Amino acid sequence: MPGRFVMFRSAGQTMAIAVTLVACSLAGVGDGRKAALESKPLTQRMVEIPRVTSAVPSPDGRRVAYTVRKAIMTDDRSEYVTHIHLANADGTGRFQLTRGKTSCSSPQWSPDGKQLAFLSKRSGKTNVWMIRVDGGEAWQVTDSKADVSSFRWSPDGRRIAFTAPPEETKEEKAKKKRKDDAKVLDEDFKRHRLFVISADATVEDKNVARALTPPEYHVFTSRSGSGYDWSPDSRVIAFTHTETPKVDDWTTCDISLVDVASGIVKPLVRTRAAETSPRFS
Repeated sequence: MPGRFVMFRSAGQTMAIAVTLVACSLAGVGDGRKAALESKPLTQRMVEIPRVTSAVPSPDGRRVAYTVRKAIMTDDRSEYVTHIHLANADGTGRFQLTRGKTSCSSPQWSPDGKQLAFLSKRSGKTNVWMIRVDGGEAWQVTDSKADVSSFRWSPDGRRIAFTAPPEETKEEKAKKKRKDDAKVLDEDFKRHRLFVISADATVEDKNVARALTPPEYHVFTSRSGSGYDWSPDSRVIAFTHTETPKVDDWTTCDISLVDVASGIVKPLVRTRAAETSPRFS
């Protein structure tokens, strides 16, 4: 495989770190596949080589979940598809965990290491899905009508926090249906809110997500969830928020705390400078 992950330990550190190394060579590609690639222009060959795009170690450091992106180029399809793979930390026991025409990305291990949550548009919108690491069918956890932008497990494994914008209004849906896609810059923007849902949700018994942040806050929405963090006891979430999602409003970033049980929000850091990326000790 041209893209590989490496597990290593730094001097004095007790935690293993996964690093993704993406190589653009033909090493590791089968002879038939290699010959077919070499007969094509270099740019096409580069596109068709599968790439490892992320790597996440399990809580016990024994396994790694990683994503592989492949280009699908057929008469009726031209797109990249990403799927989740698993392997032991020494590189053995590699196998593909998710399959299908729809990409599965941003894998996160459950705290007990028995399940993986990930993002996918299998239901039409990007939502959080879950699958056991020993295989089987994945099931949908969130049922957001707008694309989920990020998520994070609670340390106790009982809940998942995620961010998403508001659902489209009837007027917006009607405009999209009639191909009226004109937009006015910096108007009608959608603020992303922070939600929480039980991690025990299944396809047969979906749990309802609960909003934790008020609609006037825009919560930072990187897919890694770097804009918010659970407290070690899973009772509080620290989150970064701005006044609007406008690009130039990053300077208004502040950090607040929200109590998961009550939904009460308390300011933590609010200055004229921008504060971001909170992390609990």
